[in-house]
Amino acid sequence: SGGTPSNGTGPSAADDGSFYMYVEASSPNFPSKVAILEGPCFDLAGQSSPSLSFSYNMNGSAVGTLALQVSTDAGGSWSNLWTQSGNQGTAWIDQSINLAAYSGDEIKLRFVGTTGTSWQGDIAIDMIALANGGGSGGGGGCSGGISTFPYNEGFNKIGRAHVLNSSHLVISYADFCLK
Repeated sequence: SGGTPSNGTGPSAADDGSFYMYVEASSPNFPSKVAILEGPCFDLAGQSSPSLSFSYNMNGSAVGTLALQVSTDAGGSWSNLWTQSGNQGTAWIDQSINLAAYSGDEIKLRFVGTTGTSWQGDIAIDMIALANGGGSGGGGGCSGGISTFPYNEGFNKIGRAHVLNSSHLVISYADFCLK
């Protein structure tokens, strides 16, 4: 809870509740270090109007890029759905992504944060929600995945992070670290 450790960068508090996920850009985490928050499989069978909403904070003089990516092959390959770069100010910003193009599919979603050129570039996310505007529910095709909507993730529990190498951090919903 509270702000990130770096002065003049990141949010001062969570968008909702007490916790949020963030990329700390302080040394040695710049330049161009990558952090990934990867979600479970979502079964969108029977979902006519799925959408993903989340809030983000990109505050600082050297903020890098936040991207939302989708995979339709269980994480084998990824495509960008949305990206934002640079300083977006001190306030949390609400974003909604239309996923109607993936109705009937099994998808995975992930956030990719890439640090900027200095320590003044923390990137934070909170209040992730996947909802449907119509349909009868998922088909249950994802092994261990999510097929009941709406699905919400606000980071109010504590977990662990796994460092794969010095420039790449992979975090999953079941196993994450938070502020």
